[in-house]
Amino acid sequence: MTIQKLLMPIIAMLLLASGSFAQSLPPVPATTNAISAKDAVQHISFLASDSLEGRGTGTHALDVCAEYLAREYAHFGLQPLGENGSYMQSFEVVTDIELGPNNHFSLTRDNTTTTFTVDKDYRPIGFTTNSTVSGPVAFVGYGLSVPTKNYDDFEGIDVAGKIVLAMRYHPEYSDPHSGMDSYAGLRSKAAYAREAKALALLLVNPEQEQDELVELKFDNSRSRSGIPIMSVSRKLAEEILKPTGKTLAELRAQIDSTMQPASMSIDGTSISLSTDVINIKKNTSNVIAVLPGSDPVLKHEYIVVGAHYDHLGWGQDGSLYRGKTPMIHNGADDNASGVSGCLELAEYFAKNTPGLKRSLLFINFSGEEMGLLGSRWYVDHPTVDLKSIAAMINLDMIGRMVDSTHEINAQGIGTSPVWKKLLEEANEKYNFSIKYIPDGTGPSDHASFYSKNIPILFFFTGLHSDYHKPSDDVEKINGKALADVIKFTSEIIRRIDNMDSRPTFTKVKTQKKTVSRFRVYVGTIPDYGADVKGFKISGVSDGSPAEKAGLKGGDIILKFGDMKLLNIYDYMTALSHFKAGDEVPVLVNRGGKKITLTVHLEGK
Repeated sequence: MTIQKLLMPIIAMLLLASGSFAQSLPPVPATTNAISAKDAVQHISFLASDSLEGRGTGTHALDVCAEYLAREYAHFGLQPLGENGSYMQSFEVVTDIELGPNNHFSLTRDNTTTTFTVDKDYRPIGFTTNSTVSGPVAFVGYGLSVPTKNYDDFEGIDVAGKIVLAMRYHPEYSDPHSGMDSYAGLRSKAAYAREAKALALLLVNPEQEQDELVELKFDNSRSRSGIPIMSVSRKLAEEILKPTGKTLAELRAQIDSTMQPASMSIDGTSISLSTDVINIKKNTSNVIAVLPGSDPVLKHEYIVVGAHYDHLGWGQDGSLYRGKTPMIHNGADDNASGVSGCLELAEYFAKNTPGLKRSLLFINFSGEEMGLLGSRWYVDHPTVDLKSIAAMINLDMIGRMVDSTHEINAQGIGTSPVWKKLLEEANEKYNFSIKYIPDGTGPSDHASFYSKNIPILFFFTGLHSDYHKPSDDVEKINGKALADVIKFTSEIIRRIDNMDSRPTFTKVKTQKKTVSRFRVYVGTIPDYGADVKGFKISGVSDGSPAEKAGLKGGDIILKFGDMKLLNIYDYMTALSHFKAGDEVPVLVNRGGKKITLTVHLEGK
């Protein structure tokens, strides 16, 4: 018996006696050694309770949840494998933004300077680059460049060194079938203005009935626009336009009716402005526990079982709730269900013999809803050698199986040649209708491990009408089916553990995927958690144009064609300007060295 094992009961007692636990946590739940629906739902009842306020990343409530998980792992006898002998691996996230003290806007005309009021006449947009600029002014219509419509507000006008005013939306805004919607996002407009070398971008709502400034809101990305960007009131916009002799309504009607730009310089007018938006940063933690294997050799290999434990709080970015009254998003299925699966599996394998030969590593990730932040942080700062991880099993939304279909999605089947046969054999006892999905990428934490060439399996029982809404509550969990999924996962773990050699990793050749605004396929896999200037990729799809061009995981794309990239939004904007068959030079930062590659774009 190791010293760590001898210390585990003491650690557990210290955790239970600590003030932070005693003040915030319910009593240790009475659970059985067997995997049961009652125990799983009991965990969900706490994790998805109103007291945890939706488990928003960076909140005290999520910290309480982390303490609950650490206490449970200690109670089961698992060892901590976080930082400094704890169960926690902390990292910093930006959770919100606020106005700083240095926002300013003034307009000078005829030797007279008028100063305007922040939050009344103007407001910085959340992803603005903080800066102070001064210069002449130009009107650039909707501030768009849409090659599919042969429409470009920046054609025929030089806005370099100018502050540009543009309307929100686009000329076909009243047409629900317009193809221009996807070009007209605020970040895209910022990229168009920046690429035209404008000093700053001002945006006004052209709807006469609506004069609200754009809400100051964090969009879950640290990346900035590259230039100052502000929302301005119609009153301020009309004041800027006064020397043109035209009103905003007249200019809008002209552009909408002709589908031709009406861009122009505004003579005799200059603007001085400053934007100051401050990131609010918080610490959050992954929770990591290990059950050591019994084999003297194989115990140095790890089977990772992961599930994110954060959710949307009171409805952060990503919520599908459209009511006006703020409501707690409890996230019973997303993803208290997966976390309960981790706890049930940890207790089951810790208290039942025979033990596993390989070690079982449980990781509950924070920041998944903000872009896989916790899992990306873990694979970039692992607490075990990534090469020692035999496989990663991700549990995300496993609590709402429909009894009539008995269907479960098993994603990542293509990441190892052993997976399908292994699952088919394990399923003989459960008779699930399994939907096999080869791809190892996707919007959950398994993707971070797949990007490191680790075989993955992702179990998921499907979307439902309560997804990302306040109605995702414990009462709707299918407890019996949840327990069956967890038992099925335990079978998979045992079968992996009994393998003489670890599962072989294979890279999956994914299907070509394009969003409707894109006419091209590249095959880059974004690194959503990256905080860099540029578009960082975690990998490329097998056989894709990106792979053929020589792009690799970890590359930071600085330019795509002629467009400079500061973030993924700029990358998407750049893609919209190309078609299948184009050869595009791509400037890449690879380990501090800049190289240029050529991507041969393909169609859908």
